[in-house]
Amino acid sequence: MSTQIKIYSSNTRPRYFIIEECGGSMSLDELIDLLQETDDYSDYMLHSDEVDIFYNNNIFHYYGASTIVNNVLFVPNDKKDVYDLNDMDDDPLMYLPDENLIEESIDLDSYYTSQPGYDSGDKIQNEAEFFHYAYCVEKGFWNYEAFEIKEKFNAKFLRPVFFEKSKMGVISHYLYDDKTSGESIEIYGELGSSGSRSSMDKSVNLYANTSEGLKWIDFEEIKSDISDKGLDLNDKKACRNYLIKKYNLKS
Repeated sequence: MSTQIKIYSSNTRPRYFIIEECGGSMSLDELIDLLQETDDYSDYMLHSDEVDIFYNNNIFHYYGASTIVNNVLFVPNDKKDVYDLNDMDDDPLMYLPDENLIEESIDLDSYYTSQPGYDSGDKIQNEAEFFHYAYCVEKGFWNYEAFEIKEKFNAKFLRPVFFEKSKMGVISHYLYDDKTSGESIEIYGELGSSGSRSSMDKSVNLYANTSEGLKWIDFEEIKSDISDKGLDLNDKKACRNYLIKKYNLKS
């Protein structure tokens, strides 16, 4: 007989951090246009009425929880006709304690990622010469679907699976993989019915993807250097040649 299981976080304030994260390419000509438009790339992209950085996502775009679950809820076999954990479409703590349900704490904290975002010098492969990266952090509840297993639950078989290119630890799904029993189950979630609270933190950065790794692009520094060299920012050809030389790009 199978056992129905639901995983969740019992953390408070917030229950979950929920992150939207994206990366996209920018052409050299687009970079020159922006240099002529603003002194502060990050401020411009976050507050412009004309552009939404989270739609410039032709490389990747993720949305999901980054908080790792720390609790498991079980329905005893003799109560399966009474309880369906998938009916808990929001925070399970709203339904607890319940003497007919079994709770168990688990520790998966070792899976947390250690480096949020990108750093100058990081190496990325097969991306554009100019690469923008943005993330937005919200608070809310992430509701994971209940699943069933035939053998006894063992936390060592459960792990989060992160989106491949996420630098903020955005979780794609969980995998329960018991090699002994042959049970392998992917567990997906979605934003809870109560939604999420407004953004706590937003960040946007633009990088040149050079042979030495990523180099953060500072518009004020570039404009100052262009001026010191006696170049005209409105001369697109001169700016193009300057940027090609500065970042050792293919002309």
